[in-house]
Amino acid sequence: MNKTVMIFGGAGYIGIHLLKKLLAENTNKFARDFNIKNIFFTSSIAPYSWSLKQRTGSSTLYPETAYGISKGFAEKIHKELMAENTTRRLVIVRPSVIFGPKDLGSVYRMIKALKKGTFILPNGGNVIKGCRCVYGLVESMLVTINKLERFILYNYAENPVEPLSKMVLIAKEYLNIKKPTLKLPVSILAVITFFVQILFKLIGKTSDIHLVRVRKAGFPTNTKLQYLIDEGFGFKRALENWNSIPLDVFK
Repeated sequence: MNKTVMIFGGAGYIGIHLLKKLLAENTNKFARDFNIKNIFFTSSIAPYSWSLKQRTGSSTLYPETAYGISKGFAEKIHKELMAENTTRRLVIVRPSVIFGPKDLGSVYRMIKALKKGTFILPNGGNVIKGCRCVYGLVESMLVTINKLERFILYNYAENPVEPLSKMVLIAKEYLNIKKPTLKLPVSILAVITFFVQILFKLIGKTSDIHLVRVRKAGFPTNTKLQYLIDEGFGFKRALENWNSIPLDVFK
């Protein structure tokens, strides 16, 4: 059985792309020293940057954040390792927003806000937002890691990807949430968020409402999952996949 190195990325901040570059180089050195033939790297859609056009695995990368730059660097470095020896394999997955147990990120916050009736759709929710439960991501990894191709690069998200407004409707229907959802332009939401942050700071409390999150909500994460579709991968609805293990968010 061939040995495989699986590399998972974390959050990116200013300057951390240099650290990620070093980690990728050290991983490659480890692979050379121990004759490891398979590398599986979890990248991100961040190197695509923001675009209204749907992104595929062959789309030009244009990272604009430290996180996106770090992922782009690491992909390039692992490709160089693969090119050194024809017996080496490389699989790169570029996931959209991934959520699941113990994750308190954007999807969890959206569900909490929908239950409270405090969720507001930025710009009417027309932007495409790709997301997926971590269970489905792992299933895709188990499929692709056993393929025979030397190099596989694929995007991962819900199929089909939906606009945020449709995602909200799906979540409300699945969780039986009846409370209304307001719609506001991102510019107005940003102003409201600014004053809410000041208010919470004055009273010494923290809030889930953050200006960066509001702005990110208006950016598209629209990717095409052509490789998995061509392979006949069995996509499951993300919320149902997540709910396969009971969590407080679903009670």
